[in-house]
Amino acid sequence: MRRFLCIAILALFFTCPISLFAQRVTISSCNPEYDGVNLIFYRYSDRISNTTDSLAGAKFDSNGCFSTSFVLEETACVYIDLGAIRGYFFAVPGKTYHLILPSYAPVREADRLNPFFKPEDMQLGVQESQLGELNYMIGTFDIFFNDNYNNAVDEAYSLKKSIVVDSLIAKLDTIYSGFHNAFFDSYRYYRIGLLKQMTLYSKARALSDAFFLNRPVEYSNPAYMDLFNKVYDRYFVFFSRTEKGKQIFSAISQDHSYSELKQVLRQDEVLSNDTLMEAVILKGLHDGFYDDKFPRSAMLTILDSLYFNTKIPEHRIIAQNIREKVTRLLPGFIPPKIVLFDSNGVKRSLDEFKGKYIYLNFATSASYTCLEEFKGMNKIYQKYGKYLEIISVMVDENMEDIKSFLAQTGYKWTFLHYKNDPTIIKNFDVRAYPTYFLIGPNGKIILSPAPGPTENFDLKFFGVLKASGVL
Repeated sequence: MRRFLCIAILALFFTCPISLFAQRVTISSCNPEYDGVNLIFYRYSDRISNTTDSLAGAKFDSNGCFSTSFVLEETACVYIDLGAIRGYFFAVPGKTYHLILPSYAPVREADRLNPFFKPEDMQLGVQESQLGELNYMIGTFDIFFNDNYNNAVDEAYSLKKSIVVDSLIAKLDTIYSGFHNAFFDSYRYYRIGLLKQMTLYSKARALSDAFFLNRPVEYSNPAYMDLFNKVYDRYFVFFSRTEKGKQIFSAISQDHSYSELKQVLRQDEVLSNDTLMEAVILKGLHDGFYDDKFPRSAMLTILDSLYFNTKIPEHRIIAQNIREKVTRLLPGFIPPKIVLFDSNGVKRSLDEFKGKYIYLNFATSASYTCLEEFKGMNKIYQKYGKYLEIISVMVDENMEDIKSFLAQTGYKWTFLHYKNDPTIIKNFDVRAYPTYFLIGPNGKIILSPAPGPTENFDLKFFGVLKASGVL
């Protein structure tokens, strides 16, 4: 893994210099309701693994205003989390945007503690928006598209199918046709493709041929990638059921061969474009890690081979993102970084505890289950404290609640507060509280997930110490 990442960094350094076309984007806004709120602007690094990259940070001042800037090489959809709303707008390199923000909607406590909660997506208003401006065109197009989309899908299974869909496609195709904007033209085109796909107006093979075969891969266009991800969803599995694709399983599972996999896929005429084929392979590998049809070790080998052989910088980035995503919680790999404040206000990281086993858990003092589990953890800490460090990442609303809880209980192990890096919950794929992991003295995961104190962690850890020769 370390070798992979080192080479990855070097390769990206030499193959992806900052574009000469990169320009600064300036963002500002005022809304007194956001006084003191911190913002992070981000975009998707790729829309196959759904990895995001931070672009810039900002904080509303006492007047409820902020200003920030970042560099973009191409038009991109930019996101910011505004409490219970995930706002977005389309940023063009070199432009200035004054955003119109909605009323602040704080996340409810029940939603905050729900790992499956997702903010509501909302396109933000832009003061510079006018007829012909990208945000104006996409915003008004989406309103018309969304208002008619559900009705078209419902009608698709009735006798009115062709009439309804044909009529809607004709209308969509003419919206702002008098304005030339390459990004919007493509956005509209692939939204029409999505309509055809969801209404079964066209089959997957026809869509692949019409919308992808002889066209460039538009990695940053959400409409393109939405349709791409639907058309090529679980592609390996479906193509393997055909006479031409039946060798996919042997190429992946038996031979672990990237070159053999490509030879099999070349038999599918819709993938005669090599760039498209590589993108579909990346999508297929990503999906494969979650459907248990292929051995993970085999897919990692093929993913690494693609990474080192591709000539397309975007594919190298996607391959690295997929690898980091699927291995970050696997036994034998280094977990995501943790840099959080403890109950004394000191910033701590997992690296400080190397040389000891770490029983990492995510919890909240608002949960009865967590409170009961803490009692068991206290016994484990007293018994194995020589070998084991317990780290509890608390998702309580504020640090004062944690301090009050510790003052009442007297627990002595390390308690951290998640608030300065909320992404840690997603990074560790926490879906319930409490959730546990066991990390070894070398910093690599041993158990993912690990059993809780009431699930015989004591016996499991004793076995780990015994096997390692410590006891």
